[in-house]
Amino acid sequence: MPEVKLTKEDAVAALRAQFGSDDLVVDSWKQVSLMEDGRLGNLGDHFKLVGQVRHPATAAPRDFSFFVKAMPGNENARETVDKSGAFKKEMLFYKLLAKDFMDILREERGPDFQPSLFPRCHLIKEDCLLLDDLGVHNFKSCDGRAVMGIEHARMVVRDMAYFHAASMILEERHGRTLLEMYPELDFETFFTSDPKHTMAGWHRASFKLAVAAVPLLKYGSDPALVKRIQAELPDVMNTLWDSFRPWPGHRNVMTHADLWVNNFMYRHDAEGHPVELSFVDFQLMRYSVPGSDFMILLHFCTDKAFQDKYLDELITLYMDSLATILRRSGLDPEKMLALSEFTSTVHKMVKMGLILMVLEYPFALAPASVLQPVLCDPVAFQQYCHVDRTETCIRMFHDDHFFRYRFTETMERLIDGYLLNKSGDA
Repeated sequence: MPEVKLTKEDAVAALRAQFGSDDLVVDSWKQVSLMEDGRLGNLGDHFKLVGQVRHPATAAPRDFSFFVKAMPGNENARETVDKSGAFKKEMLFYKLLAKDFMDILREERGPDFQPSLFPRCHLIKEDCLLLDDLGVHNFKSCDGRAVMGIEHARMVVRDMAYFHAASMILEERHGRTLLEMYPELDFETFFTSDPKHTMAGWHRASFKLAVAAVPLLKYGSDPALVKRIQAELPDVMNTLWDSFRPWPGHRNVMTHADLWVNNFMYRHDAEGHPVELSFVDFQLMRYSVPGSDFMILLHFCTDKAFQDKYLDELITLYMDSLATILRRSGLDPEKMLALSEFTSTVHKMVKMGLILMVLEYPFALAPASVLQPVLCDPVAFQQYCHVDRTETCIRMFHDDHFFRYRFTETMERLIDGYLLNKSGDA
């Protein structure tokens, strides 16, 4: 499949949307691939559309730059994105929710850049989105193969709460849930037990790896115990799916649902401290309890030692940040989401977070040397993603210390807490 091709007309349309004006002239433009810069995303190709524009038409030329998120050129990756609805989900976010969220959360963020926790989208096409180029404003991603520091975690938790608050405020204004307002959003992109879903093979490959990895863990010296764990582990992991649905009797919100390091970008000050955050990539967005996003973040980006030390602090920060936005809109935070309800769902989501990471770490924590060939080659993509990744990941387990550390800790917490003990690992 050839890569997405943009035109001058696309540049003009995006600039008109950005400036809110037709009074402009595009002097030059070109499409620049970013794919050679390394892994930017697992299920998308990335470009920039750059050039010079005069706005108004009589003004001096100025540079412009858009980040382009496109359907993958890898034909099997493209099929996965298409059939799962991943690109459609992100397109619907920008089409249906982004403007209202931005209006609720807008705050001054610099002379030329005023996002609302996420980049603006200036053009939606059938195979790509033209977004704010965050790099122009000195936003960068952090190292995904490291445990997140507390400064960065605090910023993500704060802004996650703001994002959830926007969902609550919209529902209160309209007297309906977001799914009632926008039923087209009510589909699961990736995580479903439906055997006919395009991701069914992905999940079977994940379960196969988890079972095969058991002898490599601390249980390996007891063959009988290994056999028991391998027999029971799939049933434990199959409890994952219900966690991703709306919870009856609970406050549900539109969640980002994919809060790992590649999906937020920071701007830092001269001393290296994060001062601003932008969420990116809404392909897995779903309607669920706020605790789902909270625990996905912690399990994706931190380890147990971090969680033991900072969980209570981050829960308090989340609730305080949520209250700030809700009060600004004249709502009573306690009526929107009580601390007891949020804390309860957070603890109930520990199991979900552990299972999810067993599925996700072979992608999120794989070094570029392992994943780049998979993303570039359709045959390798199909094998690793939808058929069997066991051999590659077992080799990575032995060769890569960081993957081994995170995968081992997660698997053992899941097995100890929810298979052997069955009392739960909080």
